Amino acid sequence: MRKVLRNLFFFGAYAAAALAFLHPTLRYFATRMPYGCTDATLFYNNIWYFGYALDHPTANIFWTEFQYWPHGGNLLLQDYAIPLDLLAYWLAPRIGLPAVLNLFTVGMMGLSGLFVYLLLTEAGYAASGAFVSGVLFELCPTFAAALMAGTGRGFVASFHAVVPIFAWAFFRALNRRRLADAVVAALALSLAWFLSFYFFLGCVLLAAFSFLWLERPLTLELRERPSWSVARRVCDAALAFALAWVALSLWRGQTEFHGRGSSREIVAYVLPYLTFWGLAALRLWLSRRILPRWRREAWGWDSLKPYAATLGVWSALNWPMLAAVLWFMATGGSGKPSSPAWRGGGNPTDLAVMLFPSERSLFWGELAGRFRLMRGELLTGMFALIPLIGAAVLWRSRPRNERLSFWYAGLAFFFLLSLGPWLEVAHVHLYLPLPFWFLHMLPIFNNMSNGQTFNTFATLFIALIFAEVQKRLAERFGPRRTAWVPAAALLCVVAECAVKPARMDALEPPPLLERLGALPEGAFLPVPVGANFHIVVNPGPVGGGFANLEMYQYAHRKPYVGGFLARPARRVYELMMSDAVFKGLIEAQNGGPPSKVLESRLLMARYFRGFHIRYVVVEESMLPPRLAAAIKRWPLRLLDSDKTLRLFEVVDRK
Repeated sequence: MRKVLRNLFFFGAYAAAALAFLHPTLRYFATRMPYGCTDATLFYNNIWYFGYALDHPTANIFWTEFQYWPHGGNLLLQDYAIPLDLLAYWLAPRIGLPAVLNLFTVGMMGLSGLFVYLLLTEAGYAASGAFVSGVLFELCPTFAAALMAGTGRGFVASFHAVVPIFAWAFFRALNRRRLADAVVAALALSLAWFLSFYFFLGCVLLAAFSFLWLERPLTLELRERPSWSVARRVCDAALAFALAWVALSLWRGQTEFHGRGSSREIVAYVLPYLTFWGLAALRLWLSRRILPRWRREAWGWDSLKPYAATLGVWSALNWPMLAAVLWFMATGGSGKPSSPAWRGGGNPTDLAVMLFPSERSLFWGELAGRFRLMRGELLTGMFALIPLIGAAVLWRSRPRNERLSFWYAGLAFFFLLSLGPWLEVAHVHLYLPLPFWFLHMLPIFNNMSNGQTFNTFATLFIALIFAEVQKRLAERFGPRRTAWVPAAALLCVVAECAVKPARMDALEPPPLLERLGALPEGAFLPVPVGANFHIVVNPGPVGGGFANLEMYQYAHRKPYVGGFLARPARRVYELMMSDAVFKGLIEAQNGGPPSKVLESRLLMARYFRGFHIRYVVVEESMLPPRLAAAIKRWPLRLLDSDKTLRLFEVVDRK
């Protein structure tokens, strides 16, 4: 009982730290949220649709027809956050949706710190040092940058609590080798599965990395090649030529590339870099031989038991969803890239950005803004520099401590993954293929557009190493000064992690959309129209919109043409882009001439009947004159208006 009370006390301390970190949130807890729009709209929509599906027995909580009408989309590979949906289903009618989301964010932040604390105290570290490391992870700059950027990714970032929860449970299973602990680890993995697709994949990678490092099923031995000296000299000359070629390319301004252009342009752009790195690899091969050695004992049941038990129990608990995901992916019901090398030319995470303060930093933001290294990459932020410096100082003692060696290896592994497919330094693409590029070739992992999620896993290992740094400092200064070490460390963490006040947003749907929600059931066509096909095509958004229809679906409660799911099926993309009305609207609202279909009352009436569309909502201020004139020919009757927003009903639907 005393242990439970102590853990509750520390959870309360971490929750208080979260409220201090989100200081405007406490003031507007019941009315506003510090998330911004864009990706956060998924969660407003998910919460509404989850409750709708529970209240309507014919609806499916994992499939929606309220977006991408009439084709719909599956929700299995979205950040669906079912635990949050269940909480909101019961709490939102009582305290309001903003309060639910704020409560969930503070609670998840508190749990993230608590489980770092539990992981470290169970490993034998002092409670004070473990507490500081928990604060470091809870308020880590990568999380703060995402939360404070106002892009909506902050709410996804608050799910970072699943990382230490799984790590705590999984490491217990590895240490104790008991089935009960593997079951707890499987439940933690299930929580990651239900909250965040990306964090779930990271947890799976953490398990795989732990097996490779701790059990050592394969080791690589490097041996020198005594001969081939002439070949090495020739390779050195070629390397010098390739380096000059790269320098010339940089001098000409070839510093940034996003995979666009003709095949000839792409090859001409990346060829100097790939030539240099290819010759560097050849030079290494000419100097060293790599001898792989398999360790048979690693594949025995004693070694495999905690890994197999964790994944086996997880599969048993989630087999219906797992089977549905695999079926959707195999049948084209879920979005996947058109090429296994999707986005291989872009989306790296700048190394300089990762080691530089965020512009939202309270103490270092002005410096970051002066150098302008971020350039719109606020989702990344920095790794806390003082703990990172401490980890660098402690590096030399790594070989003498097996656990510390594992933590350093985990930091290096996830740090490299977070850099993305290619090496980029200060916005200069160096086109060195990194581990994420090869990871991106695997099924399911090819749905990840970049490696930024792995920052969280790298930060976890930094927090663990920081506890060892505090321990070493306490041992060096002696017992009289031991109490000052965690206090000084906490001050450093606060200086690193403190950020400027978050932007607070309120749920304020247009009144006309709320009045639409009171009308009889029926799908509607928004004009301008838009849809997101993230992962299926690059860039993902097609067209545009006049209001955040996904966020405000709880108000209008109607299916509509278009949507904002992260991974809609490729066939949905193909169906919508082959539709004459949808494609014609995209072109016309961008200034092109309206198509014959859009100008024909008869053809538009046929379209409304075929797709069972009952309403049309038009934002006149965003329409080119020719498209506005074409809409006047449609078979519509004005029902309502609010400034420049118009609500029409289709008059000929039979």
